[in-house]
Amino acid sequence: MPANDEAVMLSIFPGLRGKNNKTTARYIDMNACAARGKKRPDGSRYRNADLTDRALQRLHRRWGVATSFGGYLEDRRELWRGTYLKPDSAVHLAIDINVRAGTELTVKYPSRVEKIMHDPGQDGGWGGVVFFRLDKPIGKITHFLYAHLAKGSARVKEGAAILPGDIAATIGRCHENGGWYEHLHVQALTQEAWDKFQGDLSKFDGYAAKPKGAEHPYFPDPMVLL
Repeated sequence: MPANDEAVMLSIFPGLRGKNNKTTARYIDMNACAARGKKRPDGSRYRNADLTDRALQRLHRRWGVATSFGGYLEDRRELWRGTYLKPDSAVHLAIDINVRAGTELTVKYPSRVEKIMHDPGQDGGWGGVVFFRLDKPIGKITHFLYAHLAKGSARVKEGAAILPGDIAATIGRCHENGGWYEHLHVQALTQEAWDKFQGDLSKFDGYAAKPKGAEHPYFPDPMVLL
């Protein structure tokens, strides 16, 4: 992952595009932020979605960027202390992009929509989810998902092709995204992972115990998809 002060250009948010028709984003280690703060007996302050949204928007304005994102394989035991996650199973298997509800998103590479789902749970659920299959695999990545979307916001249908620039869905608010602050969860899957889980949200999570090696065998680094 890039350093905290390094800006990168994302290509999946058509409405936020600026210079070079891309979105300026900056990496933020939210677990480190949570660890520096005063510990509360009821858990991390980032469980308060409204406070987290406002704090992130202040940072974005200060940094002069459209959005920020959190890294792959971050240990987030402090960030989500007090949630359903256990300290030994709080390694993030995806990238979270901190973007406002209602923001439209597209894909970087031609893909096909495999499945559209909605998880109504509000204690760390998924909210709206769209699973995609890449037309051409990128390394070990054959599939990926967008999660924490607005309920019913999918602009695509299962089985349909989607090209860069086509709107896939929009970011959801707290009450419809699983109870989280407003952000997009992007998770990459290998073919083995897709064959094992088949888009069944009850069978996998965005967090796990710390994997061995540089990347998770089922869920490679999704940065290339952004």
